[in-house]
Amino acid sequence: MRLLFYLVVLSFFLSCRKDPAGSDFMRHPQTVLNGIFVLNEGNFGQENGSLSFYDPEENEIYNNVFQDVNKRNLGSIAQSIAFLDSIAIIVVNGSDRLEVIHARTFKSIRTVNLPVGSSPKYITCYNKEKAYITNLYTNTCSVLDLKNWEITKEIPVGANPEGIAIAGNKVFVANSGFGYGNTVSVINTALDEVIATIRVSDNPVSAETMNDRIYILCSGSYGQDLYNPEDDSPGAIFCIDPETNIKLDSILIEGHPSKLATDGDRMGIFLTQGGLMRFNAEKMTIEDSLMIKAPVSEVFYGVAWDPVTKNIHVLNAKDFTQQGQMLIYDTNGVKLREKTVGIIPGTIGFYYE
Repeated sequence: MRLLFYLVVLSFFLSCRKDPAGSDFMRHPQTVLNGIFVLNEGNFGQENGSLSFYDPEENEIYNNVFQDVNKRNLGSIAQSIAFLDSIAIIVVNGSDRLEVIHARTFKSIRTVNLPVGSSPKYITCYNKEKAYITNLYTNTCSVLDLKNWEITKEIPVGANPEGIAIAGNKVFVANSGFGYGNTVSVINTALDEVIATIRVSDNPVSAETMNDRIYILCSGSYGQDLYNPEDDSPGAIFCIDPETNIKLDSILIEGHPSKLATDGDRMGIFLTQGGLMRFNAEKMTIEDSLMIKAPVSEVFYGVAWDPVTKNIHVLNAKDFTQQGQMLIYDTNGVKLREKTVGIIPGTIGFYYE
């Protein structure tokens, strides 16, 4: 009965949508948010990553939808997601593969196996023909042919690439170096080659596109002595002009921020110790010290800002062993609702009509 519900009811609520982030092709959604996909990483090595789906109109959450529909596990560490019309592409980091599913029914279309040990992290679609994937352990960015579902090229970038964003005909890759990298690789999409390297600060992990600018979040380094904060380097956000590859401005952030998101207009948010902070991307200033506080002894692990509804979605991993939560706030930080999701929720994908 549950399978029939997904196939019939969800096919009505979901139709062809585009991802609001990334290239010009992918970043201009229409006006109706019909579904939110939550990727739950699961415990390392246990193959218990999962997919949750939230129906905002009905205010209902459905957990384990991939497993329920396809009668198999999603894999180890469900990491990131991208949408291409009615298709969802899920990066399963620990299993070194992509799971391609119908976004309406969650039914598997194909599995794309990636090189063993590559540890794919984040994916972004450039157009209907190709996408780019960062590979944490091979220090490369893969070019994925979306027609034949094959990797056509591995582009060498910096050490341990993570966040990725597209502006115009360029791809910007944040090279974390596991805390000791400090560069952004710029890839020309016509050549599929690195044409520039931009130096930022320590541990660039997140990349976002907004208003024809690239924003890079650096978490900072923990230094040689993990128990001595004075040995650390601070976090930062950099604003980059994608046409010239010039750094326009930056903000220093105390501590070690992570997981950057924007509202698609002029504001940004990021996770930091104790909760969530907001910044003005136009002025490159921190708006408030702590917009939303994390519950004591629990961990905010993921964040996304829906540019259509303007609601902020925060993922609470709790103790990393039990089921987590998706917390939904309005743009002022007032909590609207909370939903129980899977184990270690880390990534949200907004899917539009």
